Amino acid sequence: MKYRLFDNFNNGTINVAWGQHKGVGTNLLVTEAPATPNRWPDRQFGSSTRALRVRLDENDPYVAGGPRSELVGPKASGYWGNGDRIYIHAKIFFANNYVNDPASEIVFQVHYAAVGVPFILYSVDNILQITGKGFGDVNVNKTKGEWLTFELYQTYSDNAAGSTRVLMNGVTKVNATGITNMDVGEELYPNFGIYKPAWKFPLVEPISIVSNRELYYDQIKITLNV
Repeated sequence: MKYRLFDNFNNGTINVAWGQHKGVGTNLLVTEAPATPNRWPDRQFGSSTRALRVRLDENDPYVAGGPRSELVGPKASGYWGNGDRIYIHAKIFFANNYVNDPASEIVFQVHYAAVGVPFILYSVDNILQITGKGFGDVNVNKTKGEWLTFELYQTYSDNAAGSTRVLMNGVTKVNATGITNMDVGEELYPNFGIYKPAWKFPLVEPISIVSNRELYYDQIKITLNV
């Protein structure tokens, strides 16, 4: 089975193959992408100048029980069991005026249909924090004003046969083995966008110093067992 869903956004619409849009109004909008010198260094998926802009405001109505604006990828048929492999590629853009916030926000995650998250990419202050099942937190400096290429290779397993490899701009940041399946039998799916727990749980998270967020995503690719 293979998914390859909107390598770029040149048609100006969000592909209906995706399961759902966790957003409010025009918070999820295909628009002209920021022009930067490194667009595109690899050009492996095309040269469209359109991207997915994701916005979130602390006063937006909660979606799926929380302050979020996310593009939800398709759920696998059945569930991703032991030995299943996933590859995810995406470009993420933090603008120069993106205010670093001590209260974290999730900017990408692989989620279970019921509960549990085997992989999360956080933005917190001036870093990106990579966390997931089977390895400890890894911090990477956040760069603004240019596109970041993010790649995730993960093999799902409820034993030591599981593995996770994460690359940022082609540089390996995580290369780990161990348990990656938290709830065998639950469907997995990726979320691209912003979830801001601090706006819902201010006593748990550090106090947020921002009231809105905006990110861009492009060249999203997902493959399964390829």
